[in-house]
Amino acid sequence: MDNFVSRAHGFTGWINSVLARKSESSSILNSLMEGNTLQLLLESMTGQPQTRIQSMQGLTDNQKVIRVDWFISSLKKAKLLPNNYQIESKRFAQKSSEVVFTTLAYLILYNLIGIRNVLPKFLQPSHPASLIKSRLTFSAQEDNKSSLNIDSLERLSLDIINRILRNDKYTKRLQLSDMSGLADSRVLCAIINTFIPGTFTAEVLLSDRWTISLCLEGVTKALRTNFLMEVPDLLAGDEWALSGFVAALCIQGVRYRQETLVRERAKRLVTLLKENKSQLDLILEAGPVQAEALKLKTVALENNLQNHQKEYKELSSVFDLAHCDEWHKHVVDVQLMIRNKILKQMDIRFDQIDCPSPMTINEMCEEFAINLGLTCNIAFYRPVTKETIWPDRKLVLYERSKGLYSDNFTGQLNSEEIYKMLGLPPGKLVEISQSKHEKKYNIFVSSSTRNKKLPANAPLLYQVFPGTRAQCEKLLHRASRVGEIIIVEKLITFFNSDFSFVNSKDSTGNTALHYASKNNNIDICELLLQNGANVNICNSLLQSPFYLALDSIQKEAGLLLLENCVNPDLKDRNNKTAIDIVRNVELKRIMLDKKNQLAKTLKFYLNREIEELEKLVRDHENNFISLRSRIYSGMTLLHIAAKYNISGIIRVYSDIAIDINLTDAHGKAPLHYVTNKQTAELLLECGADPNAKDFNENTVLHSICSNNYSSVEVLEVQSCVSYLLKFDVSNLYPNTDGLLPIHMCAIHGNDELMETLLEGEQGQELEVAIRENTLEYGAKSPLYHATVTQRHSCVATLLNHGLLFYTNEPEKLLFKSLAQEFVCSDLLQTTQFLITQGVDMLHTNRSGNNALHLAVQLGTTPVLEILIDAGANVNQQNKLGESPLFIACRLDNDFAAAKLLENACDYTLVNKRKRTAFDYIRDHEQWIKGGFFKDNSEILARLRAHSLLSARDLVRNISKTIDKSDSQRIVHLIARSKTKS
Repeated sequence: MDNFVSRAHGFTGWINSVLARKSESSSILNSLMEGNTLQLLLESMTGQPQTRIQSMQGLTDNQKVIRVDWFISSLKKAKLLPNNYQIESKRFAQKSSEVVFTTLAYLILYNLIGIRNVLPKFLQPSHPASLIKSRLTFSAQEDNKSSLNIDSLERLSLDIINRILRNDKYTKRLQLSDMSGLADSRVLCAIINTFIPGTFTAEVLLSDRWTISLCLEGVTKALRTNFLMEVPDLLAGDEWALSGFVAALCIQGVRYRQETLVRERAKRLVTLLKENKSQLDLILEAGPVQAEALKLKTVALENNLQNHQKEYKELSSVFDLAHCDEWHKHVVDVQLMIRNKILKQMDIRFDQIDCPSPMTINEMCEEFAINLGLTCNIAFYRPVTKETIWPDRKLVLYERSKGLYSDNFTGQLNSEEIYKMLGLPPGKLVEISQSKHEKKYNIFVSSSTRNKKLPANAPLLYQVFPGTRAQCEKLLHRASRVGEIIIVEKLITFFNSDFSFVNSKDSTGNTALHYASKNNNIDICELLLQNGANVNICNSLLQSPFYLALDSIQKEAGLLLLENCVNPDLKDRNNKTAIDIVRNVELKRIMLDKKNQLAKTLKFYLNREIEELEKLVRDHENNFISLRSRIYSGMTLLHIAAKYNISGIIRVYSDIAIDINLTDAHGKAPLHYVTNKQTAELLLECGADPNAKDFNENTVLHSICSNNYSSVEVLEVQSCVSYLLKFDVSNLYPNTDGLLPIHMCAIHGNDELMETLLEGEQGQELEVAIRENTLEYGAKSPLYHATVTQRHSCVATLLNHGLLFYTNEPEKLLFKSLAQEFVCSDLLQTTQFLITQGVDMLHTNRSGNNALHLAVQLGTTPVLEILIDAGANVNQQNKLGESPLFIACRLDNDFAAAKLLENACDYTLVNKRKRTAFDYIRDHEQWIKGGFFKDNSEILARLRAHSLLSARDLVRNISKTIDKSDSQRIVHLIARSKTKS
């Protein structure tokens, strides 16, 4: 049969999707008549248990034929096969591809009709509630079953694909007329993005085999189904094989989308349940009088609670909620893998494929969907024999040791540098041989024709990404100019949090924000500003986006930029501001009025004039272009409302359906600014993400614990933290530095909040995580941070809970304190504390110094005595062979030297220069007179001896100096006398 392999792949992938989580096959022809695959397939298609057909294991050929008869008759009874459909059951049992594929084609057709019925519900902007009531089945309607005809396979598949393409603004003009169009990566990306939104950004990908392979790999991993499809299968264009693939992809895609909707609804129900319980608890806590006054509200809350509990129970009975959540997390991980793979390939730029048999470059391009568009139809091959290289010929070198490509045409290197790497004279006609450079480089040379024939197993190299991201930047600028917001959104999503991309400039210095502002594309301006666009960035003429907006008389764009803290006083190269160049009197008045209004708004914020702020927001249609504008320090009015507990503003945002998780310039959601329990309740009631994170992965608990509070404020903040913890806001999420909220408490001295974090079940989990040191990123213990920041109350709290130092932390802190690397309010107290925590007195640093080496540098300090009493080795020699006494003598610290000598310090030790510690004393007489050694005659005698030696050496040095100067004077006189004579 034609296209046998493609059909085997397509039908096997379809079987794997139908039997998802039950069975997986690598070849349908081999597995269909083995095990219980036939039984599972029949049960999945009919929706009924099948007891007659069980495992095929150990059955005779005749018994298998009987099971096939039962299988076919059951399908006909369920109207999944036409009544007049006749097959030879024996051939089916013998795995005849023709019979098996024809039978399965009818079942695929049945699924495709069901998919076509279900698909419109998922293509709507808002999904109907019925989608999460029960598991979706892909069954044809009764009136369609009688018209089953496998000749309709391609038509049905194309209808489904084209519906998906029409739903995407970017691909709505890309309608397929035959199944070979699936080999277009834009089509594949659109289908995958329909079910797994945001997975592929087709705009940055070349439509070729590399992209198609990545799409197939990504969707296989994300949907956890082995589709088995490969690039040659798509290129073959077999309608049965590709119909099987489309059916398989849609079945698993719809399942994932349904489970995603279920997960979102379950999360929302959990939030609503907690809110209702919390409000009921507040009413009960208020006392019987208050409870009676709020009786109607109590009844409503109890009814809501029951309804939400009932709905959650129904969801749990139909769907495995844990699996829904786990699948979603898995898909997020796969999407991250795909993005990283694309970014890595962007750096590599090239891909290579081995030629399976002797064929021309043109034949390879057609057979493997190789796109040579980036190199003007030029491919690269490895020369087998000597190859002539002329100065303009394109070369690519693959450095084996580093796995990097270098070339002379993408701007990375020039031809001279490539020649130099190969040891060739630049700018000349030369011959190169791969054999000479085999150990270091693989050499690829450009082919002047696509008709060049390559031998079997020869590698063909081609470019899949440009040398820079200039193409993506150009696309961003064009889309911002013409108003294609979907493309802008996709590009921003792909270059996630890379503000340099959003602020990239073209040859005139204009950014995407310049173009969007100039053309009054407000939605794109807002999107760019929300994703890090610099509102005050200037082009080569020193013109800001605000300048171009006013120059083009774009009132809305100008107002939006003013709301986002643009500096209206920036001057261009002619020393003119944006308002200076406005000739339209009305536009100038509007801009100046807006400037004054924003100044008043800022005044209201700084003076906490809550009523005035609330009035502005309630009349937002007349006062603001957008409530998403970051009006001060990167914050929106919603963030200010969360900070100042302005419930009226929060409700306005919720009522007009602005995302309650709107981020500020630092990635913080409004919940990050909350310190009040009622405000936290309101935000969560409006759908705030309880575990939202900023750009540094800080949660709301990180933010709360990072501030300082008065004794009055801290009680309110504790209440807020307790509520958030009951709401399952995790206290175990680390930020990018590996710090938990409890670390922030330790750093900022919030011991009361620390106690709150350590309460209840979450507190117990936190204690276990800290004790067992299961923290991420190798974070230090909270006690370490509390000690460094000298937060003594936090130190006491942590010790009361048994949360101690990690291994080697006391030693590190002792050395840091003695080296004065952090400020100690009381060094003696800190040292004593660290000793009680079991500091190892034998510990040394990289230079071999122990604690005493550092302590003697601090002058007259009692710390030295404490360290000696704790067991520090007074004779510890560092890598220079010097004990602490050497340091004391070199620094003239006779106090420290006396203490060391009193404790059996060996003054006869010599360092690597064969000198003793006393050799480094500058003034021995001063040490003798100092009085620290008056009771130690041995040391005094030693000091006097060194003093005499020093005096003798001084006399000798003076004598040598005098002798030398006299000799020079005599020589000089003789020379002068000779000159005169």
